[in-house]
Amino acid sequence: MDTQRRSQILVEIAKQTGKQVTAAFLKRTASYIPGIDRFHNLITGIFKPAWSDYALSIVIKMSSPYDHKDEVIFLEDGRWLMTYSPRSGGLDISDNRALKKCMDERVPVAVFKQMTEKWDRQHGSTYLVLGLGLVTNYDSGQDVFIVESVDQSALEEVTGVITDEEYRYEVQLYAKLTREFQPLVEESRVSYTVSALKRDEAFRQLVLREYDYCCSNSRSHCKAWLDGVGASNLS
Repeated sequence: MDTQRRSQILVEIAKQTGKQVTAAFLKRTASYIPGIDRFHNLITGIFKPAWSDYALSIVIKMSSPYDHKDEVIFLEDGRWLMTYSPRSGGLDISDNRALKKCMDERVPVAVFKQMTEKWDRQHGSTYLVLGLGLVTNYDSGQDVFIVESVDQSALEEVTGVITDEEYRYEVQLYAKLTREFQPLVEESRVSYTVSALKRDEAFRQLVLREYDYCCSNSRSHCKAWLDGVGASNLS
């Protein structure tokens, strides 16, 4: 496996966490992010690039024949859990083998969930970027993989390709988001193995950009507040 190539792709996916994207963005990623061919081909649920022995990404489709098994549960602390069905044909077929290899070697995969169908007049086919996940188990009785949102240690390994320390922490924060931006992080539920100074600055920049330099409640400009006491309160 080309570890660096894979990590660079997963980093770009992590930066999209919580966003709803088009099918074209997933299939023809190079048109949006130069240097990356695609995030997923959307042909089957499991996408294994030809250059890798591991699955790169998985998608839950609205018209999936496994609807009764594929399910995502969002937890209060921002994490998610899901059950995901392998392709029919047994674990020995290529795609399933690639996903099981991710499980056995604890290699993260990107996870997408289809939100609208291609015939939707307003949006077309769109997908929610759940972010990065770890395949933690295979339930042979139910014939499903268990996938969980990526933990901090795996996230640090993926983002290790980012040389800029502050930017690396910022991407880690993005990867912890789910369906919508959550501006308040409870330290009792989320831990970071980063220095306070770097973490605070990365989180500050994230808040500023996500809210267009405005307060999330009053929408009034709050850059000065974040520059001062407010920034310390976000730590």
